[in-house]
Amino acid sequence: PVPEELARLLDSRPNPNAPWNLSRVQDYLEVPRSTANDSKLFQIMAGIQGNVSAIDGTWDVYISTGQTETQNEARGFGDLQQYRNIVGSANYGRGAVVLGPGTTTPFQGTGGTAGCTTGIPIFGDFRMSEDCLDALTASSTDVMNIDQNIFEGTIQGRIGELWAGEVRFAGGASYRENEIEYEQGNLNSKNNSVTQMIGLAAGSDTSGRTTASDVFGEVLLPLVSGDGLVQSFALELGARYSDYDDQGTANTYKSLFTLAFDNPLRLRGGWQLANRAPNVGELFAPQNNVIQNSAYNGDPCGTNSFAPWGANPTFNPNFADTVALCRQMMGPGADLFYAEPQTGVFPSVTIVERGNPNLHSEEADTVTFGAVISLENVELSIDWYKIEITDVIGTINYDTIYEQCLSPQYNPSGTLTGSPYCSYIERNPETGGQLRVNAARSHLGYYETSGVDVQVNWRRALGEGAIGLNVLGFEGTEE
Repeated sequence: PVPEELARLLDSRPNPNAPWNLSRVQDYLEVPRSTANDSKLFQIMAGIQGNVSAIDGTWDVYISTGQTETQNEARGFGDLQQYRNIVGSANYGRGAVVLGPGTTTPFQGTGGTAGCTTGIPIFGDFRMSEDCLDALTASSTDVMNIDQNIFEGTIQGRIGELWAGEVRFAGGASYRENEIEYEQGNLNSKNNSVTQMIGLAAGSDTSGRTTASDVFGEVLLPLVSGDGLVQSFALELGARYSDYDDQGTANTYKSLFTLAFDNPLRLRGGWQLANRAPNVGELFAPQNNVIQNSAYNGDPCGTNSFAPWGANPTFNPNFADTVALCRQMMGPGADLFYAEPQTGVFPSVTIVERGNPNLHSEEADTVTFGAVISLENVELSIDWYKIEITDVIGTINYDTIYEQCLSPQYNPSGTLTGSPYCSYIERNPETGGQLRVNAARSHLGYYETSGVDVQVNWRRALGEGAIGLNVLGFEGTEE
């Protein structure tokens, strides 16, 4: 039964027997939703090193292996099928006894029994009995293992002489492998066709492995050395070649300089081209629910949306086109969804993040120029930098996914196939409501930042010791 006031309201509709939905916060489980993380880590490293007297150098070889295991337990959630079994019984489960497979007599046989003495307080205000809480409350534990193995060898020393001093080098090679294995808790696994946890998207097991081989080297070239106005000038040149099993090959370069004058001034700067391959988490991370704040009041398909490309005619004069596209996503549930206008303010939204094995490397160009002034007790350094990164790896936010799908600027055809972002959105075909918004790691485009770093070091002898002060500051802009 429903409260008398609600019954009158339902009967006043043009079709009193039309379906209706009730959204009810699960605040009756008493156990707050929470997560408990348990992590274990070990790492073993072994190596040998020695001298190479012929080049006044050294060599070093090491091997490292390690593993991290993380168990993530979700607590205080409801069991969806148990909820349906009980709430669908008379009086919203009051006195319900639900028999599991293999059970013909309550609390006997090979299967289980769920009982609920008080029922569920769908409309009432009472504390559920312990058997109801035991039947409805669920927890699930996910397990993630990350393994890493590294083998690297390096050598450094003198390779020659120039008029300004020794030419020194450093070089080496390395091999790295990373592996991730994630096991979704059975209760909330996509392989579980019986039930799932209420309010938590079901996930899948995932695993992946990456390997990379590198060869690298750098050389220091002294070009000027003397006692005149310019006391020293040197170049530092370096390169790295990387071969990834899935992302192909990448090259990294650097060209730096130092220019020292007669005290107190020294200049430094240079250019670097760097590549960063996606890590094992960005490639193969499991699904993860992330709560975000929407700038447009949640679901853009709702008539209470603030989005200029949403379904609210107050904010979007072309709202009818948006509604038509939303109806395509909803299917038969659209009529129920739009039967009544949506109201309220709901800024918090949930997005489901995951890894993407199709990612490739980011590339960064960095230019720096700076000066160091050294006085008796004070050293002042000022460095300007500019960094440009292309193919930045990140997660697309909720509002952007809907905008890319619904806005005619990005989807002029107004169809589900007109934008790949429409496939990220899942709607309930029965109610039209939003099921989930998926967001795999993606290449978000271009990032630029520039600014100035300032550092001041002051140091002075104090008795047999010293006293010092270090001050750091920066000012930067981002695009």
